[in-house]
Amino acid sequence: TGFPIHFLELEITENCFLQNPDLAYKMLTHLSNLKVRLCFDNFGSGNSALIHLQKVNFDTIKISPSVIHQLDANVKHKALIQSLVVLCQGYGNRLIAVGVEQLKQLETLRNLGCTEIQGNLFSRPLSTKDATTFLQKPEHSIEGY
Repeated sequence: TGFPIHFLELEITENCFLQNPDLAYKMLTHLSNLKVRLCFDNFGSGNSALIHLQKVNFDTIKISPSVIHQLDANVKHKALIQSLVVLCQGYGNRLIAVGVEQLKQLETLRNLGCTEIQGNLFSRPLSTKDATTFLQKPEHSIEGY
């Protein structure tokens, strides 16, 4: 298609590794070598084995909404996020908290060092045109909060 491959990011969930982890590692390594960006999606919802982060060159890790929704009720979730911030800094990964719906969640995430979010706090899902317009506005930066 001529689409620049470095703009492609595939979101991979832990289910990808369940049936044949060796094949999954091999395929994902090949895609990474082709410069396809890889995202470990829904981290924290299942076992989320750290071995996957060691064996696959993920560019992004997305924290599961189930972790975000329990931030105030479960101090272990705060510790997980803090640990992921440090881990992602060391590995050179982006870290995105998914499912942020409340300002208090955003504040907690910022205090824990997580600087990228995805969720209805900022906007409901948008069309391509509306999303482009939305993202071009400087007031839609997490730094403004």
